[in-house]
Amino acid sequence: MDGESTGAAATPQASGDRSEPPSGDTSVTKRRGAADNGARESEREDTQAGGDTSRTLSLGAGVRAVYPSPSTSNVSAVMRGNRKTGSSPELAVRRAVHRRGLRYRVNPLIRAGGTAVRPDLVFSRARVAVFVDGCFWHGCPLHGTQPRRNSSYWGPKIARNQERDSHRTTLLTTDGWIVIRAWEHEPAEVVASRIEEALRGR
Repeated sequence: MDGESTGAAATPQASGDRSEPPSGDTSVTKRRGAADNGARESEREDTQAGGDTSRTLSLGAGVRAVYPSPSTSNVSAVMRGNRKTGSSPELAVRRAVHRRGLRYRVNPLIRAGGTAVRPDLVFSRARVAVFVDGCFWHGCPLHGTQPRRNSSYWGPKIARNQERDSHRTTLLTTDGWIVIRAWEHEPAEVVASRIEEALRGR
């Protein structure tokens, strides 16, 4: 991890890019906190009439939504278990890229247009940023679903995620980055081929 390995001869490598453990070591990502590609959700408690409290979340751009009550304890456990970074699809892509001799940085902070962005994989010198988006959280047209329960929360939440994705893609592209967005359902080797092709084009 401290040194830089040499990748394919035709592929430019960044001096700041480095090998990440393909085995799925997430000790680094844990220290980076629970930011979702640099986005942070703030929570607050609002006192309601009668003494009840309702948690609300900021979805960004001045939009707030009432935090949903989980339908069951199992659903709550599943939601808490979702990883902000280092998900299984992301790790599969990282391993596929690593096997090709390509070196990258994981979840680094990039400033684009004054906005903090944290792509999942970054090839610094080539200025290629890769995002592996979850089908549910980012509204995949093939596999994205809208929960029937708490739809007043999930609808705006997913829509806001999509708006943020589009905005940050635009910021990075304007700043000279090639942005690759992959869905979690895409085969890792297919995504790795897209990444390799983008690097060779640089």
